Amino acid sequence: MQSENLDIHLIQFSPEWGEIKTTLEKLETLIYSSTGRNQKFSTPTLVVLPEMFSTGFKFRKEVAEPMNGETVQWMKQTAQSLNTAIYGSLLILENDKLYNRGIFVFPNGDIQYYDKRHCFVMSDEPKYITPGTKIVTVDYAGWRLRLSICHDLRYPVWSRNTYKNGHYDYDILLNVASWADSRAHVWRTLLHARAIENLAYCMGVNRVGQDGEGVSYRGDSMIVDAKGTALAMANPNEEQAVFVQIKKSTLDEFRQKFNIGTIWDSFEIKI
Repeated sequence: MQSENLDIHLIQFSPEWGEIKTTLEKLETLIYSSTGRNQKFSTPTLVVLPEMFSTGFKFRKEVAEPMNGETVQWMKQTAQSLNTAIYGSLLILENDKLYNRGIFVFPNGDIQYYDKRHCFVMSDEPKYITPGTKIVTVDYAGWRLRLSICHDLRYPVWSRNTYKNGHYDYDILLNVASWADSRAHVWRTLLHARAIENLAYCMGVNRVGQDGEGVSYRGDSMIVDAKGTALAMANPNEEQAVFVQIKKSTLDEFRQKFNIGTIWDSFEIKI
């Protein structure tokens, strides 16, 4: 069923390095305080968390979890208790392989997931993480959401929206990140670029603080509309929940007036 409005909560925070239980307790406090209540949402809502939110950007099997592990169970319980969808990535161990997996949990506890395609070459991620091979778009409350993770944002072809038979493939590009503050300008620029070129909302949630490797993050989590305007942005270097309500009619009206999707170039991605 199509919902005109979608309420968004971007949760920018600093995970405890490799400490899942402590991090989830901290995160739960942030989420419930951001909602202002401990009761179910009555309107379609989405809570977005950073990349590898339960451990930080750490690639070790000792902190990896199975799909039925503590963090996924926590996500399902939180989604059901608040009647909200939740998206964030975590380190998953499956068939003796590690994945940086984006988990999208629906309010009823159902799950869809996306495995990060582009591992960050400036880190050890390519040594440990098996890259994904599939583009994943989720249907939620009548909205189409494209899932992505951190470094994927640098690859415009992978994030490219398509237009066919009068419809765009997605309405929102969701990116969750551990994006170092040394490249903060790039993060902000790419979020605006991906929104503009794809005629879609673009939402990026980045962590803050310093991880166990000494890397610092400043956050700059934000929501950008299809015109390239930042509708909301978190304060840098601050744990914060950012809330904004987006409207489908606003996006549809802009697409009708500026419908460049009709002349987009066609392409094929080969993996």
